[in-house]
Amino acid sequence: MFSIYLKKTDQCTSRELSDFKNTLLNRSDINKENLDQRILRAKFLAFYYLESRLIGIGAIKSATPGFRNRILAGQVIQLVADLPESEIGWFYIHDNFRGKGIGSYILSELLKVSLYNHLFAVTSSENREMRHLLTNNNFSFSGEIKLNEEKNYFLYFRNE
Repeated sequence: MFSIYLKKTDQCTSRELSDFKNTLLNRSDINKENLDQRILRAKFLAFYYLESRLIGIGAIKSATPGFRNRILAGQVIQLVADLPESEIGWFYIHDNFRGKGIGSYILSELLKVSLYNHLFAVTSSENREMRHLLTNNNFSFSGEIKLNEEKNYFLYFRNE
């Protein structure tokens, strides 16, 4: 049996916060610096379970001014002058469950509870699945950004 829970971080148990973090750390691209504090600053966390096993997560994050400024400064072509405070991110679906619509379901549920009409997302240019997910949920491609020398990233917006 599948179930999804969306919670504000102040409503999460310490176990849920720990499970979210541990699942997130399955991603090799996660910046671990101040991760506990960044998770606590998130606006909503999504937990997708198969029975008692957490198999998918996502979030509406609170993007700090410093992070937003890094993104703006990293634009390959300056197209955007400002970013919203809310960011969609931290998606992870366990390997055995990818391609089954779980990421899409998590995102659609996060968008239902979101009071934030203006959202942005940053994803690796190599992450076709996330780019497809964003495009299918009314996010528009805004441009390429360079956050480091190792990878190219794409910036998306949703204004509804």
